[in-house]
Parts: sequence; C-alpha cells; structure tokens
Amino acid sequence: LKHTRESLRRDMADLYESLMKVCSSDKSYKKYRDSLRAANPPSLPYLGVSLTDLVFVEDGNPDFIREKSSSKGEVKLINFAKRSQLYGIINELMAYKQKPYDLQVVPQIRRFLESIPKSSLDAKRVKEKDDKDYAISLQLEPRGAARSAIE
Repeated sequence: LKHTRESLRRDMADLYESLMKVCSSDKSYKKYRDSLRAANPPSLPYLGVSLTDLVFVEDGNPDFIREKSSSKGEVKLINFAKRSQLYGIINELMAYKQKPYDLQVVPQIRRFLESIPKSSLDAKRVKEKDDKDYAISLQLEPRGAARSAIE
C-alpha cells in the first residue's frame, strides 16, 4: 500500500518510519534488541526474534563435543556452551514476565480481544477474514496502479 502510506500525515509517516527502523532485521535486529533492553518493564518482546535465536543456536551447534576414547570406549561430552546459550535466550524472555502490567479494563478493547479466535477451529474464519482484508486492500490500491488511478 505504497500510495496509502504516502498519504499519511507527516507525524504518522515519521512514526511509521521510526518503527520500521527499530524493527529492521539488519545486524540481527540490533536496533530492536537495544530498544527492548532500554525499555522500562513491563515489556512484551516479539517472540519471532527469540524463536529465531533459539533455532539458530539449536541447529547451528552440536549437542555433543569432543569424542574421547577411554578404557570404556568412546565418550561424548555434552556441549554445555550450547545449553548456556539456550538458557540465556530463555532467561531473557522470562525476565520480561517479572514485572506485572497495571492495566485497567477498557470494555471496547476487552470485547475486541474476546472476539479473536481462540482455537484452531477458528482458523478458517481467520483465513477468510485475512483474504477479505487483502481483497479490500487490492480494491483500494491495485498492484502497480498509478497514484492518480486510485484517488
């Protein structure tokens, strides 16, 4: 929705650009990680980054290191460095749970949140809504359309 973004108020466009820079995947989400660490708790981390880190450590490091021969045969040593890295990622996530949120109930927001599908049985409804929203976005701004064609 390039043209739609171009029509945003300047302050909203600046905010959008600022958020895009913070959420950039450059340097392994460095700006996001720095912003999250600098934020006053409570904070809600984006799990996608942490899950990517966990997969990277899990898949990129062996479970066992140095195989030694002894009188009892071959011995595999547990890769404790890998376990320590996994612990560090999980521990950092858990730290964000330590300070509770002081939230007040807002009835409109509560109703919205309660309307969100809670099980895989609702997945079809979510997919239908996503497809409908995508179709609307294409009506508002067809792919490759000139700005003059959508105003």
